Amino acid sequence: MISVRQVAESYGLKVNRNGMACCPFHNDKHPSMKIDSSHYYCFGCGAHAGIVALMPLYKGVHMLADIGNGTMNTLVITNGRAMSDRMYTDKLGVHQCVKRIYNAVQAECGKLPDESLIEDFLRNGTADTSNRILSVMQTEAEKYTVEIFDKLSEYECDPEMVKLHIIGGGGCLIRNFGTYDTDSVEIISDICATAKGYESLYMTQVRMRKGA
Repeated sequence: MISVRQVAESYGLKVNRNGMACCPFHNDKHPSMKIDSSHYYCFGCGAHAGIVALMPLYKGVHMLADIGNGTMNTLVITNGRAMSDRMYTDKLGVHQCVKRIYNAVQAECGKLPDESLIEDFLRNGTADTSNRILSVMQTEAEKYTVEIFDKLSEYECDPEMVKLHIIGGGGCLIRNFGTYDTDSVEIISDICATAKGYESLYMTQVRMRKGA
C-alpha cells in the first residue's frame, strides 16, 4: 500500500529522517508536521488526515465508508478525486447495532444486557456470557452488517468494480460479522486513521490540493 509519507513527498514536501516536515497549511519555518506511514499531524496548526491522504494516487473507483457511533458517512472517490455529489450519511452507526442487539436479547432471552457487554462483543467477536445470548447477538450483528452492505450497494458499491475502504469504530463490526471479499474490501484499523470523520479528511485533502 502507498504510504502517507509517499503521498506527502509526491507533493514536494521534504520529510526528514525523524518523519518531520514543514506544514503546507500555514507559514511553517521549522518542521512541525509529523508524517508516518498511515497519517500526518501538524503540531503547529492541527492539520491532520489519515486514509484520505492516500487517495490522490489511487486509480479507479473507490468508496470510503466511515462507520462511526451514530452514522455511516460514505464518500466516492474516482481516480483520486472526491466526488462531491456522491457523499451520503445514514443512521447505520455502531450505536444503532448495540440497541438492536439489546432489544433482541431482551425479547428472545428475557434479559437486559449491559451495553458494555454488547460493545465488547462487537469489538472482539465474542463476550463472556451464555451461548444462548451469544447466539442472539451473533445473529443480530450479522443481520446488521448485511444491512450496511445493502445500503452501500444502493450507492453502487459493486465489489467487482469498486474498492471499499472502511474506517471508524464500525470496522470491527464488519471484520467480525460481515461477509465480504477481502480483495475488494479494506478495513483500516489504525486508530489515527479512524479517529477522524471523512468530512474532516476530505476538507484536508482539498486544502492540500490547493496548496500543492
